[in-house]
Amino acid sequence: MSITEPFALANYNTSLYASANADNVSVAVQTDGVHVLQLSTLRPIISRTLGPSTSFACPPLTVSDAHTYTVYAAIQSSQELEDQQVAGKSIWRWSEDLNSSIADRAEAHKKKLSVTVPHTITGLHYVPELAGHIIVIAHNGSITTVQSDTLQVQSTWEQHNGSLDDTLVKSFVFSRTECSFLPRNTSQEGVVIVLVLADSKTGTARLEIVCITNEERGSLFAPIGCCQTDFKQSDILDISFSSTGIMSAITTEGKWRSFTIDQSTGHSFSLSQYADPFRLKNLSFAPHQLTLLPLTSSHVLLAGVSSSTTEIHTHIWDLQYSVILASHVLPIPSSFTSSPVSITLIPSAFATSKAKGKDSFTHSQAVIVISHSSPSATKASNGKNKNKTKTGRSSTSVPSALFVVPYVVPIISTIGNAIGKASASATWIALPESSDNDSGLDQGRRRVLQAMKTEIEGNRPQAANEAFFNWEKGQLGLDKGSYGYDFVKQVLHVVLQPAKNPASVMYSSMVVRHLIYHKVVSNGMIEGGLVRLLKAKNDWESIKLTLMNVVDVSESELVEALTDVVAKHGYQPGGANPDAMQVDAPSNSTTVKSSSADVPPLPVFLSHCVKYRTTPSHLRVAFRQQLHSATSMTAAECAVEILKVLIMWIEECSSRDIPLFPAAANEGVKTVRKATADGMPEFGQIVSFTETFLDATFLSLLQYKPAQEVLQRLATLLQPEIAFMQSVQPLYGVLGGFSSAQCKVLREAKERGTSSGKGPSQERHDKQREKRLHEQSVMGIGLYQVEELML
Repeated sequence: MSITEPFALANYNTSLYASANADNVSVAVQTDGVHVLQLSTLRPIISRTLGPSTSFACPPLTVSDAHTYTVYAAIQSSQELEDQQVAGKSIWRWSEDLNSSIADRAEAHKKKLSVTVPHTITGLHYVPELAGHIIVIAHNGSITTVQSDTLQVQSTWEQHNGSLDDTLVKSFVFSRTECSFLPRNTSQEGVVIVLVLADSKTGTARLEIVCITNEERGSLFAPIGCCQTDFKQSDILDISFSSTGIMSAITTEGKWRSFTIDQSTGHSFSLSQYADPFRLKNLSFAPHQLTLLPLTSSHVLLAGVSSSTTEIHTHIWDLQYSVILASHVLPIPSSFTSSPVSITLIPSAFATSKAKGKDSFTHSQAVIVISHSSPSATKASNGKNKNKTKTGRSSTSVPSALFVVPYVVPIISTIGNAIGKASASATWIALPESSDNDSGLDQGRRRVLQAMKTEIEGNRPQAANEAFFNWEKGQLGLDKGSYGYDFVKQVLHVVLQPAKNPASVMYSSMVVRHLIYHKVVSNGMIEGGLVRLLKAKNDWESIKLTLMNVVDVSESELVEALTDVVAKHGYQPGGANPDAMQVDAPSNSTTVKSSSADVPPLPVFLSHCVKYRTTPSHLRVAFRQQLHSATSMTAAECAVEILKVLIMWIEECSSRDIPLFPAAANEGVKTVRKATADGMPEFGQIVSFTETFLDATFLSLLQYKPAQEVLQRLATLLQPEIAFMQSVQPLYGVLGGFSSAQCKVLREAKERGTSSGKGPSQERHDKQREKRLHEQSVMGIGLYQVEELML
């Protein structure tokens, strides 16, 4: 279960439609033409320019047979369309043989077939089980089949349970052999089409399921049934429907509901709840900024723009257990940051949808289409209905980009895959509304919350502190696990007041730091992140304490705070010396004042960032994204300042002596270790952080002339170390045991020096010392010891 690093496929200056299969992606670029991109080479294998007057009604379709590729495109507008009444109803077809000569391929461009269907087209589909036919889905849910070679219309089906004024919301096309939710008495061959339609009168969504079989006399439509839902079209953000009959829908409020099909008598069925609904958070629920793609069983691929609108999160969800199995972050390209973006997920057809043998996982890929949000931008091949223009010219200035997202997903949903995923999923699942009030708290907690709220609203933060600590003193036997998640969350909201402007709120940090110190605070308790809110209040001491005691701070927030520290200090000659770093004593002041002097020195804050546990891939993404958003310094300038501190630490670690044996003067002497909360990180942490940092910033540094001297300094520092490691590496196998023994001796010596009284290690050492003294007193001969050697 994983989502690997997405890679860029293509960029265009106008909006587009796209469809995909296992080998290639077909792109219809408005006012341009149709391009077929090969995924293995990331290059176009077929390109046909149709002119600036041409626009498309839906994603194109490409069918390949050996080296011959046949392309089908639904034309919305073109100079070649004599009758404007056929706009959006015309299909063009042409073929190219990749093994033919350039002249033959140019001649093939002149040959194309065209046909007009009865209704406006929103989707073209080809399924091998319906060989020789192309499936055309109309805007009102009508389905037409045409011959793939001659484009002759075979038959048309129009839904009978609604009206022709109904609107298609989304459609799903499956091979019949993949569908496990249909009755056994239905045909076991052909194609199954699931239509989600919006009723023209009530606006509610309705499901229609139709089966198409390939008969000698033509295509035969067999309606399976219909079902009315309680969703309003205006409330639906996106819908998914899998081949196992599991449907899910996300509303504009972020609520995610899932259903399964129950077959009823006749041509109707009903929907029953599949799993408990839940509400998402930390994502944008604006139109076209969240999209779903059904995978296997109850697994769904979700792509959504974060609430900060700076990155796209991709998740593989298991709706049966409401957990995230895998996730990845894709930074939004800089060319799309000027306005809201629209995203769409495109499936990779049927090529990898079947599991073979006893494989429990399937490897596949999806395509994310990113464009600026507009009514006519980017539609997926799944038939998602959005408003269309008649000319397509309104989208000529809408840039678009395609990214391929490879993933691995289980074939079936199991509890074994879901175990241990709840903590990662909690970041994206909002608590139930009943958890946001104090109904689950005892009377004492409700009373202290009300008292603190009254004092805070009266601009008396110190009185709020006294109310909290007086309550805490009255709780006998209260430990850090007894505060309660909901209580801590509500205390933070009362004190921090995240909904208000930080500059207009008198803020006391004493209670916040007290809770952070006892490790009962989660970064997700505050919408948007605790670190961001503390940074807005200029409370850097609490941020440092958070990095020592809170485990779920995201890499993006971490690097964002680091770049702010760099930007606020700028270029300060003779900046903070890491040798002068001291542990800050707890502040006695309770009210935080906004001052640039509160920002910690860069080496101090960078030390906390290096020590914080992060994921290298997420940290690289955060650096690439956040360094470019620095306001007063360029990305390269910020990177140089950070790299200077890292090099300073590496130099200091390289110049240290390696202790080979504990000093005899310190044997058994109790020592007091100085607290190093703000001190220099361990050498391994520094090297790991530097490696990730350079992976993300190296190209920017190479293009920045002042950074060349810093990079040369780092290279000069590392080259001797690399040569030394290469020379001693062969000795590892021989001396590895001795090295482990030496580390053990040093560790035991440190334990004897730092422990008070005689612990187990001290007693063991005393016994060994008594044994040696006894052997010496009786002239005992120890192992490998002789009294006299005659030569």
